[in-house]
Amino acid sequence: MTLTPPTRQIYTISDRITDFLQHIITQDAPTTILLICTTKEQFLEQLLLASGQGTEEHHQHNHILTKNTIGVLSKSSSIKLVYCPTLEHLRAYLSVVRSPEDGVGLQRELLTTTAEEKGRQTKQPSPPPPPLPLMAILNPLALHVPTSEFSAQGLSRTFAAVVEVADRGGMDLVLCECRNVGDSMESGSGKGEGEVSWHTQVPLLNSSVRVGEQSTSYRGGGVPVKRVVQRWFEFNDNEAPITDTTMIDV
Repeated sequence: MTLTPPTRQIYTISDRITDFLQHIITQDAPTTILLICTTKEQFLEQLLLASGQGTEEHHQHNHILTKNTIGVLSKSSSIKLVYCPTLEHLRAYLSVVRSPEDGVGLQRELLTTTAEEKGRQTKQPSPPPPPLPLMAILNPLALHVPTSEFSAQGLSRTFAAVVEVADRGGMDLVLCECRNVGDSMESGSGKGEGEVSWHTQVPLLNSSVRVGEQSTSYRGGGVPVKRVVQRWFEFNDNEAPITDTTMIDV
């Protein structure tokens, strides 16, 4: 039986932080590393604000995060939270992180091979491959915005490192950019954050400068973030189209 290849996805079903966390908790991954690109205090504040938003129907279904069930507690014990408040913190962690399954990877492979051989001998179908560990990253783009590396060059460096770590550890990989709930409540738009961030225009190089304060052009050229990220990741094909010229003021 061939092991399932790791997946690389961008979560675009929703840009609510609660929806993304619910998605993570309900996965079948035996272990999960959740990299949160902010401080713990900011994360908890966003989670609290997001939990209070939504329609009546949204609250009727409620989020699994707010239910103190044995299942949630059991699942959360297999999730490792890592806070990376700066780009330097994220890259430093990526340089040392190891898959939570490293210690049992060989054993899993041996068990899979044994089950496959037994299936051949008894002419029974092979069992499905076991689920892979998961690495999830929340708001990686927001971490780049205030830096000079919010560019195709800087983003490529980060995402290449992320993919290398996930591949080396045999982990599935999912990214999500959630909107800032506080800003959305104050301005009513939350422009420049959340799902729209993937469609933001960025310069090719870290050293590029914008031509004019209101311009969407950069000296040396620019490119949508989505086009950079698609080199490694798959987007939801059903997402709503957004212009490629969205700007985030840095």
